[in-house]
Amino acid sequence: MTVILPLTNSCIKLRLKEPVTTTTTPELPRDLSSPDQELKRAPLIRVLLLKNVATFNIAADTPFTIYSIKNKFTYNGNGKLTTHNTTSSDIKPIEESLKEYDSIVSSVVELTDSHILLGNERFERDAIKIVPSDGEIKINETNYSGDIMIIPQLNDKFLVIEETYVENFLSGVVSSEVPMSWAEDTILAQTVTARTFTLYQKKRHDTEAYHIRKLDLAYKGKSNESAIAVEAVKKSEGIIMVYDQQIFPGYFHSTCGGHTEDAGLVFKKKSIPPLAGVPCGYCEDSKYYRWSREINKNEIVKKLYKSTGNSNSLISLKPIDIGPGGHAGSIKIHTSKKEHEMNANVFRLQIGPKKLLSTAFTISNNGKKVKINGRGWGHGVGLCQFGSQKMGTLGFKWENILKHYYPGIDLIKAY
Repeated sequence: MTVILPLTNSCIKLRLKEPVTTTTTPELPRDLSSPDQELKRAPLIRVLLLKNVATFNIAADTPFTIYSIKNKFTYNGNGKLTTHNTTSSDIKPIEESLKEYDSIVSSVVELTDSHILLGNERFERDAIKIVPSDGEIKINETNYSGDIMIIPQLNDKFLVIEETYVENFLSGVVSSEVPMSWAEDTILAQTVTARTFTLYQKKRHDTEAYHIRKLDLAYKGKSNESAIAVEAVKKSEGIIMVYDQQIFPGYFHSTCGGHTEDAGLVFKKKSIPPLAGVPCGYCEDSKYYRWSREINKNEIVKKLYKSTGNSNSLISLKPIDIGPGGHAGSIKIHTSKKEHEMNANVFRLQIGPKKLLSTAFTISNNGKKVKINGRGWGHGVGLCQFGSQKMGTLGFKWENILKHYYPGIDLIKAY
């Protein structure tokens, strides 16, 4: 039987943990701009951990409090979940303490028509927040140090969101994005890139229930956190890239294959010089620099059927709208009954990103199969991780790595 022990006579002050600070003075580029006056401290970030799940497991070996946050989230006219911070007198406070606990063994969280069931505890079917006093909360098999929000959805399933400081989030990201054995300046460049991407997403989605998805970056909470990544986050605290005084999405990928790609081609958004693509010349050591695949045409038809509804026999595929980095903008699909075009990045994700490593490829039609010769791994936009590693081992400083892959940027200390 699951047992949850309530705290008695507890005086624990429960607050979201501050990001760890350091007295180490980072080695900054000489042209580092002044801090952004809009940010005085590291902001909070809401990270989507789970979406549309009927059940999940939770555990904690640390004291925590459960709060009601029933008025924090509302559905707008389009059925989209948004957040607000109002404390108007006509509604209850945003956060209302419900109960304190000293720990919880692994328990299942699920919904009924009227309640959230957390092990053998019941709460009204409204959004709740779990706030640890110290330590971590485990969701399924991953540990997190931030506050955990559990939000019932209109479809009788949950959203599970972690609210934590950006710097704490980045420590978990960087540890999983690149090997910690890589050059220090490569890791620092990756950290600034990930921070820029994260804060851009926060600005873009600030009124929504979450700012960024766990899967948008290789985030594994505290479960894979490295001391090397923590130190890189400390040394570069608050530093981001801007172009024309504006933050932009700091895209990055594993291997470009020789030339990074224009974001306008890949993501169909306005192109800016830092994301227009540059020659790389540093990622030849990556095992993904060149690759080939053979795929059965019937397999391709089955995987595309969900998005196209087209089950006709496949005759040929042809990448078109080739960008400066060699990536295709679209794929021309010729079947037994018609010919149509599909966004190349969508095509790649439909076939499988581990099968089609990038959209920089040529295709040879071979009877019942197609042979694909490609280069690089990932969408190809922004920083090439394997290229940045080579630059780091050659002695390039982290700011020079960033200015190579994102030409025209300025570096600022945002907080």
